[in-house]
Formats: sequence, structure tokens, C-alpha cells
Amino acid sequence: MTDWVRVHKSNYVFDTCTPVWDPFIIRMSTLCNNNKKLPIRISVHSFRNFGTHYCYGSAITSLREIEMGRHTLELTTSKGKSAGTVTVTNLHMNLRPSLLAYLKSGWRISTGVAIDFTLSNKPYDNPRSNHA
Repeated sequence: MTDWVRVHKSNYVFDTCTPVWDPFIIRMSTLCNNNKKLPIRISVHSFRNFGTHYCYGSAITSLREIEMGRHTLELTTSKGKSAGTVTVTNLHMNLRPSLLAYLKSGWRISTGVAIDFTLSNKPYDNPRSNHA
């Protein structure tokens, strides 16, 4: 896969060989289009005030792999050499169940139905109509 879409850009961490980035909140629809198996590329760059930022390396994973326990990601350079690791220390997903999930879990829904026979009534401004 060669076409990637940037969905998040972290803060810069200066003057350290072991950076720790701030936690961030991102919607699952933005991160992986609600598909946990969709590949996600995590890249680590060196910040430069001008030109392009130097890429130390990148790792490809998926939200499903991180969720299943693959928390340490091996970074590789564009030439395939090892460039270190990135560790995901915390993953919290706040899932909103769908209506179908609610129904499958035993919830009940009560509905009411009303029919407006407007055309069979008199005009709404008539005092004898059912609209009043």
C-alpha cells in the first residue's frame, strides 16, 4: 500500500533519545474508518525548521493487533534496517453500541404510532376541525 492518509500528527518532543508523546484522542472512524483490520502506519520523524523532516523509521500495524497485545512496534527505515521501537502504553476504546447491539443484549423498545388524517378534517382554522 503506497497511499497513506495522515490522520494524526503528535506534538514535537525535543532534545531526547527516548521521547514520550502526549496521549491523544481520535475517533475510530478517523483512525481506521471503523475497520480494526485496516493497516495503520506509525512514523517517527526528526523535526526540522526548514525542508522535510527526516524519517527515522516507520511501523505498520492495525488497531486489532494493538488491541490483541502487540504493544511494541519495530520501526524500520526505508532500506529495511531496524530503527528502534515504539511502545503503545495505553489504549482505551470507548465504543458506542449500535441499536442492533442493544436489541441483542435484551433491551426492549416501546414505540407509539400516530396517524394524522389531515385531509379528512376540515381546515385547521375552522373551529369544528380536529386540529384544535
